[in-house]
Amino acid sequence: MSIPPSVKRPTLAAIIEQIQTIEAAHARGQSIDELTSLLEPVFLGYQIRAPRCNVGQLLYRAIRVSGRPNHRSEVWYPPVECTRNNRASRKGDRLLYCSADQLSALHESGANSGMWFAVAHILVEQKLTLAHIGFHEEVLRERGKTRDVPRFAAPTDRSEQDQCVDRFLARIFTEPSKPGDTEQYNLTIALAERFLKARKGACFCGLLYPSVAGGSGASDNVAIHCERADAALRVVKAELLEIVADGEVVRAEVRDVARGITDAGELEWLGRPEKWSRKNIGDELQTAFEGGIWVARKPNGELVPPD
Repeated sequence: MSIPPSVKRPTLAAIIEQIQTIEAAHARGQSIDELTSLLEPVFLGYQIRAPRCNVGQLLYRAIRVSGRPNHRSEVWYPPVECTRNNRASRKGDRLLYCSADQLSALHESGANSGMWFAVAHILVEQKLTLAHIGFHEEVLRERGKTRDVPRFAAPTDRSEQDQCVDRFLARIFTEPSKPGDTEQYNLTIALAERFLKARKGACFCGLLYPSVAGGSGASDNVAIHCERADAALRVVKAELLEIVADGEVVRAEVRDVARGITDAGELEWLGRPEKWSRKNIGDELQTAFEGGIWVARKPNGELVPPD
């Protein structure tokens, strides 16, 4: 895709100089709106390839709890009065933050021994077109994350200007969180809003970015507009997890499962974890840890639903 002739792209030197100005302003604690105005020259003519979240994909959202949540709303996006500055949204704005697997959802929520979490399993029922930010192999390696960069984020025809902006966005957006720093997200919010708050016409359904909270960084997070989440996503299951320590090993133990949700949004808990049973003597099940959850399969690979 080429840049329209009416758009005059800044030179590489001009973009580098503007990035330095932005980072200096961020270091001085300038506001989100002040940083947003400084980003204009950097984004002028910038191009990305937009990935999609496909129908049938599962997303996961972990919420720290003190007991079993009773309603779908308790594992969904928060009410406005409970919002705060986050990586992609400012206080007063709501996005549904999810992860591509359960382990990443727990890492992103700061899971530690003794904590309890409700994890929502969320089914994608309509395609979602996403922007992406942070997928830069060199930057992720500097963060100690070993993963392949998705094809949509590593095209071979990137201009020097786009490559420079790619690295800047990744370096800022994958910066680890600093507890208690209320201004740390000012620049990441300003960056996210360039994709999620279009001035004219349509904008993306959400923002895809790599998880850097723990592990290899091989998983992804996604922040989705609430109205699109309501239209395109559905909670199909919830689990109540306890984080327990066994020596140096910390693991998540399933204590209860809600496999049903009423029309009124009430979670129907089983009162126990899920289990698999053999229907006939000699039946064989093969269990595996896939995407952050345990699944069971027949020897031919067919998935076996739990009892």
